[in-house]
Amino acid sequence: MVKQERAAHTRRALVRAAGEEFAHGGYKPVSLSRISKRAGVSYGGLHYHFAGKEDLARAVVAEAAAILRDEVCAATGSAPGDGGRGALARLVESTYRLVDRIDRDAVVRAGFTLTLAASSPDLGEDLCERWRCWVEEILAEAARAQELGAGIRGADVATAVVATTVGFEALSVRDPAWLKPDAVARFWRLILPGITSPETAAALHADRRPPRPRGTAVQRLTLSR
Repeated sequence: MVKQERAAHTRRALVRAAGEEFAHGGYKPVSLSRISKRAGVSYGGLHYHFAGKEDLARAVVAEAAAILRDEVCAATGSAPGDGGRGALARLVESTYRLVDRIDRDAVVRAGFTLTLAASSPDLGEDLCERWRCWVEEILAEAARAQELGAGIRGADVATAVVATTVGFEALSVRDPAWLKPDAVARFWRLILPGITSPETAAALHADRRPPRPRGTAVQRLTLSR
């Protein structure tokens, strides 16, 4: 058991180190030697757990996808269709949580970076597509519940939400302020009055729950969709 725990710890350290490297440099410039050095694991130890850089990148994206599922579903206390908080309220909250997690978690940031990079190979997951599908699903629920204004198409709102949140990650490479709550709040202040009633828009701003306290350690979150 001790040996298994040590192996799991080493694997987590390698995924974390790879995420930090990919988040800063993208896929192509990153070397396995840099990842092993950052993780404090020998080059041979790295190859014991991963066949190569592509295998490591796949692990990083898979980890980011698991965290994404947690942040947009479980962390808000509701998932699409569960009859909990209103759909728009959960959507607004999930955008704050996602942007906050991208800001403080290199693995999640790397997951989006790798997904968007033209130089990345097929890594088995598309975080942007997963996020888009969830946003479209929750907005379809909002439409059924008549939370959206007359003539407002959920698909159009989803385009704006996905483009903006993913764009924040891209813009943060030069200016980290794009990943702060104020940037998300400005977006929602602009868009909410155009897609729902003034009363609902005001209530959504007042009801927004703050993200979890920041921490240095990020646990592995394995949740089924």
